[in-house]
Amino acid sequence: YPSVSVDGEINAHLVHIDETSTEITGPWPQLGADSLDAPYQIDIIDASIPADMTLTTHSWSRMGISTQRRVYSFADRRNDDYMFWHWRMVNTGLWGKMGVNTVESHGGTHGTVTGVMHSLMFQWDRSSAGANRTASSGEARNDSIWRYYGVDYDGAQTEDMRLVYVIDGDQDASVYDAPSGKQNDIGDPDPTTGALLSAKTGGLQILHYDVSTSDRNDDVAQPRTIGFQAYSRVIRTGTENAEVGQGHEAKYNQMLLGYQGPNQYYYGPAMETAGRGAHPNATSHFASWIKASNDPETSGTYWPGKVLGVDIEVTDIEQQAGFGPDDIAPFDTINALYVTGFGGLEEPHADAVGRQWMAGDITDEQKDALVHSTIDSLFATMRQAKAVYEAADYGGRYASTREELEGALRAAVGAGILALSPPAPASLDALSRPGAVKLSWTLNTTTGSDIAGYRLYRAEGSFKGDSTFALVVELPPSAASWLDVEVTPAFSYFYQLTSFDADGNESTMMTRTNLPAIPEPPPVAVNGTPLRFALEQNAPNPFNPTTTIRLSLAEAGETQLDIYNMNGQLVRTLISGNMLAGNHELVWDGTDAVGNAIGSGVYIYRLTSGDNVQVRRMVLIR
Repeated sequence: YPSVSVDGEINAHLVHIDETSTEITGPWPQLGADSLDAPYQIDIIDASIPADMTLTTHSWSRMGISTQRRVYSFADRRNDDYMFWHWRMVNTGLWGKMGVNTVESHGGTHGTVTGVMHSLMFQWDRSSAGANRTASSGEARNDSIWRYYGVDYDGAQTEDMRLVYVIDGDQDASVYDAPSGKQNDIGDPDPTTGALLSAKTGGLQILHYDVSTSDRNDDVAQPRTIGFQAYSRVIRTGTENAEVGQGHEAKYNQMLLGYQGPNQYYYGPAMETAGRGAHPNATSHFASWIKASNDPETSGTYWPGKVLGVDIEVTDIEQQAGFGPDDIAPFDTINALYVTGFGGLEEPHADAVGRQWMAGDITDEQKDALVHSTIDSLFATMRQAKAVYEAADYGGRYASTREELEGALRAAVGAGILALSPPAPASLDALSRPGAVKLSWTLNTTTGSDIAGYRLYRAEGSFKGDSTFALVVELPPSAASWLDVEVTPAFSYFYQLTSFDADGNESTMMTRTNLPAIPEPPPVAVNGTPLRFALEQNAPNPFNPTTTIRLSLAEAGETQLDIYNMNGQLVRTLISGNMLAGNHELVWDGTDAVGNAIGSGVYIYRLTSGDNVQVRRMVLIR
């Protein structure tokens, strides 16, 4: 696992933590033998798995069904915008970890479980930056459009794809008040610059669901239901919710029958609704009116005019797919496979388009069309994933089991439509120097060293998003360091180092810094320090409870100095307004905007003036 550091501090988000599991408490006996989980909580390299990174998890249910998940992702530029998710639901008879608790040991019988419904709940965040900058996070903002595309209500398909996706909508004008006075916020334009912060479309495609435990063909009737519901109104399971009409039975009905609103389920046959009557293809295996199961509750009817699904503008929405019902005998398995992915405008283009719109050079309609063109990008991503999945044929069908999926991935590699990356460098260290940043690294020799060289990428101001990184230099495999002198003192820089092979395949982003390297100013002349834009390190640091922050402005102008916690939440604004050029200093007393003392931790302070931005870190110890 690569070691990545900036000025001696280990990457906050990439450091590996070997967590210790804790016992589960509740109205049932505690689960023991937690130490047996240890082998499953360690990052390992398994060269037999044809993916660049995988995540494997197991969970258990009190009915004795074990859910086993493996996620596959790739660094290949053609295939790095999606991930495969393989699930297998096995009737193991276990309802606790590692066989400590079984159905039989708690008075049950390890027999066939009938009518099993599986609930898959998911939610996309296209851009937390967009939601934060435009205040579009919240169930009342009407900011997202959720759609289901696939088998329509007459059993036909315009394309052989079952896809649920989300695009950015235009939130309620009453809660969006940009300084420019513009109200259209499709794409979440930055209120000041217009840069499009949510020019992306995310989606989930159902690739396969077993017809039964004995039939590995794809059940095209699945998912049985697709529901869209505000998070606060999602049905919770458990007997404690029975008094409010929820609980296990209500959740089951929601998955099986469709969901219209609080405690409102469609109890009629799947092939018939009150609003439409009998389905025209009622005898067909996949004929169902309830594929998309809840339009806005104000519609007053069941799904009128929704040939390919629903089109709802609300945010903070959970989507729920109900799969089944299935009968699973002891030790039998149901396999499910889907892919999540996204498509979007590259960030420089999204920034340029948004600025043009803010300046009035393009219309709302032109800007919106570009944002919604990302739907086409998503479909291209999903078609690529589908091509990889369909690289292997298993007797007239495609992969069902985990072993078959991995066989398909190997076939895709052989066909040249998928490539696996070479090993990433073992370490990357960035050190801030006067007028430069020094990068040094070590070769990964544990998984092989057959590489053709290294590529060093750099981003300014943020480490988020592939398109923010630009190639700085390409180096031979013998290189172990690089001095980056094309930097501006007091600015924040982020780096990513990849290895590449003779075919041009690159390693993963595990060697990307997510802490800023801030080159120091070069030595100044004896005549004095010239006017410049700079944010100095606070002093003292660490501090308790006060600290002094010094800054310099090369010219007068609108200036902002904000303090954030490590979750990106705004804690305090210290400066907001016009300031004169020159040197300034202020004291912060460790309180938030309403005067409450904040807790110990690492905090980020960010200075903005014109187009200049600089960020530093400070530590408060109570």
